[in-house]
Amino acid sequence: MNPLIVTKRWRKYCDRNNIKYIPFGNMRSVYATLCAEAECVDSIVCKTMRHCGGSIKEKNYQAATLNALKFNADMLAEYINFKYTTPEEIIDNRDK
Repeated sequence: MNPLIVTKRWRKYCDRNNIKYIPFGNMRSVYATLCAEAECVDSIVCKTMRHCGGSIKEKNYQAATLNALKFNADMLAEYINFKYTTPEEIIDNRDK
């Protein structure tokens, strides 16, 4: 699908549901920052964001297993629940 169409649909969805519009690139940055702060496994975060390096270790030994993905999701959820009370706080504090 064309990225411009996805962006337009996302913007319309936000408007329709009274959600603050955030560009996709900003969401990726917020996600990566929160994962780092939550001490998630960096290699798995890179894989979920499709930022794989070319090292032998990344290709062969650190596969994005279901357990690793669950671990990162749990770490991120615990961190967000501890530090923030609303999604707006996450957005507003991303540059601090």
